[in-house]
Amino acid sequence: MAKKVPQDINQIFDDLDKLKDFCRDHGFRFNEADLYNPRMFVWQQYTKFINGKNCKNNWDDEISRVRSSYRPKPRQEVDKRT
Repeated sequence: MAKKVPQDINQIFDDLDKLKDFCRDHGFRFNEADLYNPRMFVWQQYTKFINGKNCKNNWDDEISRVRSSYRPKPRQEVDKRT
């Protein structure tokens, strides 16, 4: 006969999955130790996200950095007098 798993353990694993999805979607490093730790920046941003407040999205910041540093090469004119 299998032992019953307490509901708290299932809740912890559900929260880990949600935190992992948040980290993947917002570009944060995922670490299980960040779960329920209010000193960790990832957990602070996750709780902001859960409460419907604005949170940092690292993917947006990375895209803006790439766009600001991108400078297209000048086009070379081709002589078509052949």
